[in-house]
Amino acid sequence: MENNQGSQVQPSKEADIPPEKILHPKNPQNFLGTDGITKLILQYSIPSIIGLLVNALYNIVDQIFIGIGIGYLGIAAANVAQPLTTLSIAFALLFGVGGATNYSLFLGKGNTKRANQLAGNGIIFLILSGTVLGFGTLIFLKPTLYLLGATDLVMPYAIPYTALIAIGLPFLTFTHGACTYIRADGSPTYSMVVQLIGSVFNLIFDPVFLFACHMGILGIALATALSQILTAAISVHYLIKKRRLMSFGKKDMLPTTNCLKPISAIGFGVFINQIAGAAVLIVLNDVLRHYGAASTYGSEIPIAAAGVASKVFILYQAFTIGIVQGFQPVLAYNYGARLYDRVKQIYQVSLSLSSLFSIVTFLLCMIFPGQISSLFGTKNVAFYAFTTRFLRIYMLLTFANGIQPIVYNILNSIGKVKSGMIATLSRQILFAIPLLILLPALFGLEGALWAVPIADFLAAILSIILFAREMKEINKLILKSSENTASG
Repeated sequence: MENNQGSQVQPSKEADIPPEKILHPKNPQNFLGTDGITKLILQYSIPSIIGLLVNALYNIVDQIFIGIGIGYLGIAAANVAQPLTTLSIAFALLFGVGGATNYSLFLGKGNTKRANQLAGNGIIFLILSGTVLGFGTLIFLKPTLYLLGATDLVMPYAIPYTALIAIGLPFLTFTHGACTYIRADGSPTYSMVVQLIGSVFNLIFDPVFLFACHMGILGIALATALSQILTAAISVHYLIKKRRLMSFGKKDMLPTTNCLKPISAIGFGVFINQIAGAAVLIVLNDVLRHYGAASTYGSEIPIAAAGVASKVFILYQAFTIGIVQGFQPVLAYNYGARLYDRVKQIYQVSLSLSSLFSIVTFLLCMIFPGQISSLFGTKNVAFYAFTTRFLRIYMLLTFANGIQPIVYNILNSIGKVKSGMIATLSRQILFAIPLLILLPALFGLEGALWAVPIADFLAAILSIILFAREMKEINKLILKSSENTASG
């Protein structure tokens, strides 16, 4: 195993407590160490998948409404703003996954005081980071949009849309991170309901503001921002009035470096993965703007097509991320309690479920790309034709895409930060961005289309290697645990 000096997830005095003492009958989380693995993962994953799926669907419906009511320039504007939403979620995962996973780890070790301190600090970091991001976007709105790939034709749509989206970013950051704590608190269904309420609100008011109130793209952004404010309020209500296991107080919410370090150590992997995803979107938009201008499609159609493909990919990710969010508290607890045979089962079940969803998504995108593209409008023949081809190429390696998120979240959740970082950065930073720079320089717009699937293939190979190495490590721990039990 890796030796991560200074990490708060390393064995401590609490870690030396025998599992039978940790799993005391009065411990309300006994079931995490005793119930069937598949049952637990599905129990935690299904509510998360449903919530994320509805959230992804309303993002797609946003784009459909924009495509019908405004056209491909509106879709391009929403795509340009997408990296800001991704950045918001990055901070939510940094302080949400980092704090909630630490909470579950220390709860598994029997250190309730430390667990609550980490949870309280994580929540306050969510509030601070989201606020800074929202105000920063508003202050530097126009230069930010140009950096994100907006053209002169797209800018009139992007400015009002992004300004309202920026107002909602603090609430989005808080809600997305708070849902992680709600799941770790033993309430995955409540977390799902929070996301459902926001999605339903957005789906209702999108057409109301766009068509009935004739607000254009501003109406789409207003519905999104209001839904984020609503879900943040519901999340606050849970953390104050409804929480089951967490008992952090005001003192636990005073920010300290003693908490920031372990939270960041675990959350940094998923954070940097989201940052890398935003970087890929920015580079892709800039490449499409540059090389698209020299093609028969112009800059705007390729950028809009990338927006459609990215929304479909987000819909697919609802399944893989839902599985990740489902196994994290189960994995963290069992790893903290040193139940390594159960840890191995968590690895296998999670990877199997993720791969199943990946294969189904791949088949749908290869068989029905035209039908999917037509949902976003067919009035512009060039936009429809380019989007159909772009979607099929972009999703070409989806059948293997379920491997990487499972592997890097496994490694990050058990404190193997170095290996987790390699797995996290592989798809976007190590492969996608260099390929997006190299291939278009050699093959023009066509090179930009093929960069992402090639990066997916290389990342899958690397993830398989890292996963195989981790399975060897966990098998050694299982053997050692069996020998200790026999000698005892």
